[in-house]
Amino acid sequence: HHDDTLSFVLHGLGQDWLIDPGIYSYAYTSAARQFVVSARAHNVVLVDNADFTPADIELLDVERTADRDVVRVQHRRPQATHTRTLAFVPPARVEIDDHILAADGAAHRYTQLFHVHPDLSVEIVSPTEARLCATDGRVCVIDQHGPVGEWQVVTGQQEPNWQGWYSPAFGQIVPAPVLSYACTGPAPEYEFHTRIRLESLGPTDTLPGPAVPTSPPDPPASVSD
Repeated sequence: HHDDTLSFVLHGLGQDWLIDPGIYSYAYTSAARQFVVSARAHNVVLVDNADFTPADIELLDVERTADRDVVRVQHRRPQATHTRTLAFVPPARVEIDDHILAADGAAHRYTQLFHVHPDLSVEIVSPTEARLCATDGRVCVIDQHGPVGEWQVVTGQQEPNWQGWYSPAFGQIVPAPVLSYACTGPAPEYEFHTRIRLESLGPTDTLPGPAVPTSPPDPPASVSD
């Protein structure tokens, strides 16, 4: 099994943006196999950069309204209780709220991971905004609306631990960017408020802070967990 509790993937505008690491192989002693099944190979939140295994999981809420689909799930692991609320807002917006409560009542470092398709480039725009860019102008914008943290991009790392790899087919593994956003919580509770939108830009368009209207409308994005 994969230690992927509360992870998700994002596809839209005909492009995979945020991905699952793949299978690689069933040789469980392989370093590549051990990586692709680990928590750090998925789009999750780490506590003090430590991997975890699935523990007590509870579906708290599922809701469909006129403008969005929402799911809220809680994962009670030894280090912390993580509650993730994910809303899909058609046609091409995702809202993610992560609430983490440390089990020991102390402050910790919390890191969101976003595993990026290897065909894309990553641009850090500001302390609260990053973009995933396709060569034809399509863009995935990731905005952070909680306390300001630190972005980092890692690709093809093996030491001190594996990070930034993707298995596109059985027996294959290639470098792929992983974007992380890390914050140190001053208290045992911490929250990320992340907003993701997809934009299809024309050759002369630019992308300022707010979303840029497109014409004609883009096809809906899709999210799965």
